Amino acid sequence: MVGLEQNATLLIEAEQDIPGAMLYQRPRVWELFRKARMASLVMVVANAGCGKTTATYQYMMQLDAPVVWFRFKDSDNNPQQFWEDYTASVETQSERYADRLRMCGFPDSDEKFDMYMRIQKDELAGVGKLVVVCDDYHNIKNGAVVRFLEKSAYHGESCIKRVLISRTEPVFSILEFFVKGKIVHITESDLAFTKDEIAGYYRMLGINIPLESVTRVHEETGGWAFAVALVGRLLEKSGGELAPAQYAYKANIVQMIDLLVSESLSNNLYRLLLKLSLIDGRNAELVRDIAGSDETMNELNDMTVFVRFDRLLQVYEIHAVLLDYLRERQDELTAKEKKRVYHLASEWFMKEGQTLNAAKCYARCGEWEKVVMIAKEMPQEVPLSIAETFLSLLEDCPPETLDGIPDYFPLRVRLLFCTGDLEKAKAECIEMIERFSAMPKKKVVPCMLGHLYFQLGTIAMMQAPEAETYDFAQYYEEGGRRLEGTRLCTTGLQNIWHIGAHSLLVGTERAGAVEEFLEQLKAIDAYSDNEFNGRISGLYELTLGEYCYYKGDMEQTLALARMAYQQAIESDQTIIQNRAIIGRVFAATALGDYEAIMRAKVDLDTQHEKRDSLYRTASYDVAYSSWCSAIGRPQDAAEWL
Repeated sequence: MVGLEQNATLLIEAEQDIPGAMLYQRPRVWELFRKARMASLVMVVANAGCGKTTATYQYMMQLDAPVVWFRFKDSDNNPQQFWEDYTASVETQSERYADRLRMCGFPDSDEKFDMYMRIQKDELAGVGKLVVVCDDYHNIKNGAVVRFLEKSAYHGESCIKRVLISRTEPVFSILEFFVKGKIVHITESDLAFTKDEIAGYYRMLGINIPLESVTRVHEETGGWAFAVALVGRLLEKSGGELAPAQYAYKANIVQMIDLLVSESLSNNLYRLLLKLSLIDGRNAELVRDIAGSDETMNELNDMTVFVRFDRLLQVYEIHAVLLDYLRERQDELTAKEKKRVYHLASEWFMKEGQTLNAAKCYARCGEWEKVVMIAKEMPQEVPLSIAETFLSLLEDCPPETLDGIPDYFPLRVRLLFCTGDLEKAKAECIEMIERFSAMPKKKVVPCMLGHLYFQLGTIAMMQAPEAETYDFAQYYEEGGRRLEGTRLCTTGLQNIWHIGAHSLLVGTERAGAVEEFLEQLKAIDAYSDNEFNGRISGLYELTLGEYCYYKGDMEQTLALARMAYQQAIESDQTIIQNRAIIGRVFAATALGDYEAIMRAKVDLDTQHEKRDSLYRTASYDVAYSSWCSAIGRPQDAAEWL
């Protein structure tokens, strides 16, 4: 895989940049991890502050293997958010690998999981074992995410080693690994500092304290790594002298951190830490923008015990215990300070293509128009979890603010449509149309009403087979009338159009039903260029061609599929292009037209080269596999199919 070999070395070389406190060598703990070298699954389970991440990081530096380090957040219980964050982590090792995973999408079906495994196999060929570290795994509760991680661990055992870092016993099936003897379990007691290790750690810091003081620290802290390090920091500041109460155990950790803040941190650094606790994904560039001064950044970089800079990922990691402390005190920041942090974060996430994270930050700083903008630029159809996320975000927007964002109303109907609740989407759409139709024209943005009618038409199209009512063209006609003479306000990617309940899915045996559907489809095709910006160009020809195929008219099928393909090319309709290519292959095969079959393959490869095409990999695999079957090479079809 491009980039993996180089980055495997990068992580090892990063040792020279890691603070001395993190490099204190504990042979006893290293021996535990040494036993894990042959294991496929390593579980590091201990409470916050026990040194799980530090010990694992040191272990990673001893491995001659590429590493993907992923830290779970509560938001990763949304499968699509998890996939956005996970692919961003993979991108640190290989941009191509990450791009292919993004095209695949979250593996929420057996077919997509098979595609994921094929991509993994391709990208890891010749690289050896990839190590995937799942940090803060205790945050994951979502069944779909857990099932993916379990399946990928079992099926990818030959090329991936997984390390789970968790505060609690992970929700993860380990029976198969246990039976094979390929699991290592490291616990809180394993990670606790012994008296000798405490003494050695303090000597490394240049602190010399008597043996009885070391014993006192061990007894009071229980060897808890965070407290041992915190006492060490306080001892450094006090010249090796502390009051007995300052050898505090976990119950007094807040007072110890208060002491650290008051005696060791400048006000600027403390406020920077509070700001960083507001966000996830503390990229170095973003942190510098938030800090605003080199002096504060230098202070942050000196805080090596509790804030670690990961050179490979280019992110700052704040110790979990300190992070909890900071989050409880975020109210010390002003509303203006919080808004600035969220704005900077959202702009950075947008630049990096992490649109879900960006939308959440825009919502937190009250930039609702940008939340709507991100959502409306997504495809017409999005996964359920994405639709629910945006609906939830926009619930927090004041109604009077939403009234000033015309794009919101057709967007809400579309998001409801994507949740599968067509009745609710239809009811709200009709309610909105009635509300805005009754308002004075000068207070209503014309394109908003037009798109509400278009959404109503799409719902009617989807419900037509079950309702046995084929009258959806009237809504598109009214939408077109409302848009007449206005600037088109787009809703959703214009080159992705849901194929809809086309002739093959009408689902009725009633004579004439297919023809009725086609008549309606032809009627809305008239609005394609002017009102739809050409986004359904070729849909009518494609559907009619598929109907001809099932009637046995292959010549007409091939002609219509070619026509649909050409129209889709002109309007950049990637999905219709792909479906038209499949139609051409089927018809040409039936006609025995080998030349036409090969021309379809050339067009398919040309489409696949357009890397910005959504669903590019999956669509190509389906069409390519159809082509393989047509020429008698089914063994060359995509493995996941």
